[in-house]
Amino acid sequence: MFENIDRLKRESPLPLYYQLEEEIKRLLREGWLKEGEKIPSEREIASRLEISRMTAHRALDSLVQKNYLYREQGRGTFVAGDKKVEVISPLASFSREMENRGFSITSRVTGWKKREAFPEEEEKLQLKNQEAIFDFIRLRSLENVPVLREQVRIPVKFCPALKPDALENSSLYDIFARNYALELKEARATVEPVALVGEIAADLEVESGQLALYFEQQTYLSDGRPVELTRAYYRHEDHKFRVKLGKEYTY
Repeated sequence: MFENIDRLKRESPLPLYYQLEEEIKRLLREGWLKEGEKIPSEREIASRLEISRMTAHRALDSLVQKNYLYREQGRGTFVAGDKKVEVISPLASFSREMENRGFSITSRVTGWKKREAFPEEEEKLQLKNQEAIFDFIRLRSLENVPVLREQVRIPVKFCPALKPDALENSSLYDIFARNYALELKEARATVEPVALVGEIAADLEVESGQLALYFEQQTYLSDGRPVELTRAYYRHEDHKFRVKLGKEYTY
């Protein structure tokens, strides 16, 4: 089936892994790949297309994260069907979109607390008796320019061993799934324009009063319990922000 993939264009400004990912999506759209069909190994793909195995791995890994494909340990990688549901958040779609366009995204934790939840947090995270939460600030940069400042609150009971260094340049949702077997269902967010001031403007390296997008997002587990409350500011004067919302969601 991979004989139907056009030769990847090394002269193109698009990264090779992104070109491969888009070609595999085309095969899915056009019916060359069917639900449950096994994908050739990374080694086979790399040899067939004359690319590195790392490039093949990055493309397949991205498609697995987006649930176009899925992996079974010891068996390989397969085409997913409609039952494979993606978990989405607008903030996560920013990271994915930038990575897919070949930009370098870095994350840095600039504040970290373990404390009792405030009444508002208890209500939104469905907690009782001042349960403990992790409260941290994460600053995300695009090509070394800070563009997204997140304040994240997570109940400690869901990930008691979580440490700030684990979040440096790592996906929070991947940590949920990999380290704590937490299955996410959906994220709900509100978005509004705001003016940046004070510490937030300083963190994003802009003048006070500059416009930004403010997000308040709650993420839920498959059993309906809220696992995350995030408030984020997105400095957006240089970049478009695209969000896909609907019945299914993507990280």
